[in-house]
Amino acid sequence: MGLAYAVWGAALGYIDTPQFPVNLLPPETVYSAQSPSLFKLIEYDEEERWKEVERLAQEVEGTKFSVGQQLYYQVHLFANPRFLWKQEYDRLIEEFTLMETFHIPLAKSLDEAPAQKLRDFQIIKGEMVALQKHTMEKQRG
Repeated sequence: MGLAYAVWGAALGYIDTPQFPVNLLPPETVYSAQSPSLFKLIEYDEEERWKEVERLAQEVEGTKFSVGQQLYYQVHLFANPRFLWKQEYDRLIEEFTLMETFHIPLAKSLDEAPAQKLRDFQIIKGEMVALQKHTMEKQRG
């Protein structure tokens, strides 16, 4: 889910919320924030943050919104979104963009393509399509 969020963050800019910690170390570190899915004050630790992310991702099932869009607009309400981001995501997005732009194949054949990279690129493509659709809707008003 972090990769889906990273596509939106890379395109629209990452939202920083310094009032929330990025890393919850030591593990017993907790903070309180309003849950965007449960609409109540929650004590967040590492496990609870991920449960909230899961709830937000489930909310988009059957809607026109993507997981990345949902996380982009909701995570900063209860956590510092940087906890979702990994440097690897920026590299994957850049690699995908270059391959798409210059029509560079991922492998000689589908059987030779790394399965994880295929999944990652599928997420990136889906989020980029959702982001483009969202941008066009916003421009139309």
